[in-house]
Amino acid sequence: MITSMTGFSQITETIELASKEQITVSVEIKSLNARFFDAFCKLPSSLSSFELKIASKLKASLYRGKVFFSIKISEELGVLEVPTISTSVAQQYLASIQELQKKLSLPGTLTINDVVQLPQLFAFEKKSLQEVDHAKIHALVDQAIKLLIVERVREGKALHEDLVLRLKHCEEKIEEIRKRFELLIDDQKKVISEVSVLVQSGEEAEKPRLDELYIHLNKMDIHEEVSRFVTHVEALFVLFKSDNKVEKGRKVDFLLQELFREINTITAKCSDSSMTSLAVDVKVEIEKAREQVQNIV
Repeated sequence: MITSMTGFSQITETIELASKEQITVSVEIKSLNARFFDAFCKLPSSLSSFELKIASKLKASLYRGKVFFSIKISEELGVLEVPTISTSVAQQYLASIQELQKKLSLPGTLTINDVVQLPQLFAFEKKSLQEVDHAKIHALVDQAIKLLIVERVREGKALHEDLVLRLKHCEEKIEEIRKRFELLIDDQKKVISEVSVLVQSGEEAEKPRLDELYIHLNKMDIHEEVSRFVTHVEALFVLFKSDNKVEKGRKVDFLLQELFREINTITAKCSDSSMTSLAVDVKVEIEKAREQVQNIV
């Protein structure tokens, strides 16, 4: 199974504080391709104590990539301001008003609407989000991570299909190269046989040419390169199918580099234009595959 490094997830839930007030918590995770693992966490100040645990959780689950994590809450700065009526202030207001009314013989009565307009009647008590059950926050984070992994796996399937298609194309081209090489070898052996007959018949002048033909035959041999190429492709297919949860991107990239090295050697040994053209096609496919691999975990 191949997993992509890119993905996005978001989950929002209403959480109840110990004081029975409710807040809306939104967790968002975005991951991009990167050489190693980097986590960038943005949390409300009242949840800053969660950062190290969250970063550790992200690394353990995502392995590789540049990860942007944030928690947003419905209340600014991570606190709730809960209003409470100051009864003592209200009593002082009423006592002063009644005394003023009595001294000045003022008519009229106070209503509740008049009272609530009085300044400093309400006090606002700050409720810290530390009251939130830590388990609820971590459960929300876990859900967001699972959603992100689902997205990464989905994108990984598309990468897997593309890579398999390109590697099968490479296999087909390598097989064409091998067949073309066998024809060239047969032609070369025929020439060697003809020259060998001349040498054996006493034409010593042909002996240096015969030696050169043998040397050229050995130099153009690509059996080992073709065999290693096929072996590396098979290893890639096995790696793609493995279910172990480990980083595969670097291993896949290494094997693709090995494929590129083998096809370069084959190209250097090719003295045939059709083989060279086929080798170039293989190089193009490998280069495109390596671009895709940069996004694999």
